[in-house]
Amino acid sequence: MPLMLSPGPANLVSFALAARFGLSRLLSFIFGVSLVYIFVALALGVGVDHLAEQYSDLAVFIRLFGGVFIVYLGIQLLTRKHRNETLKTPNMWSGIALQLLNPKYPPVVLAVFSSSQSQNVLITAGILTFIGVAGLLIYAATGAIIRHHVDQERQFGKVDVVFGVLLCFVGVWLIIEPLPN
Repeated sequence: MPLMLSPGPANLVSFALAARFGLSRLLSFIFGVSLVYIFVALALGVGVDHLAEQYSDLAVFIRLFGGVFIVYLGIQLLTRKHRNETLKTPNMWSGIALQLLNPKYPPVVLAVFSSSQSQNVLITAGILTFIGVAGLLIYAATGAIIRHHVDQERQFGKVDVVFGVLLCFVGVWLIIEPLPN
């Protein structure tokens, strides 16, 4: 539960986007992330016994590529020059893309399933998805609250910088953190 609610890429992006667009315009994005939550949890839950041994190189690749992608997102926020432009609201497909490239989620799922081998895969995947969606909604609701206190584009620029830095830190941590054995 703490890993699912920690400030990972999906949660931070949900916070930042809700601060920009509001919670109601972000629901499609959150739905996209949630679809990947359940799909990955079910897929990894079914094959957890063999995945860690057979695909250790793939896990390293996902973590490195995902970490670089998260740093890229952070840099995009940090270097955005035209803050007054109308931004396109994120949709379900952007939520799916973000979560597919999130290197934090698969190791969390593997850790949960490897420590609870006797539990039903559907129930465990459902619990992981529920906690993940709850985390997204908590971060997005907090971002939406911030939105009401940030009215000027200059202040949005500061929010972008804070979340750009946080995303860069998360991405670098994902790149340099060793994979669990």
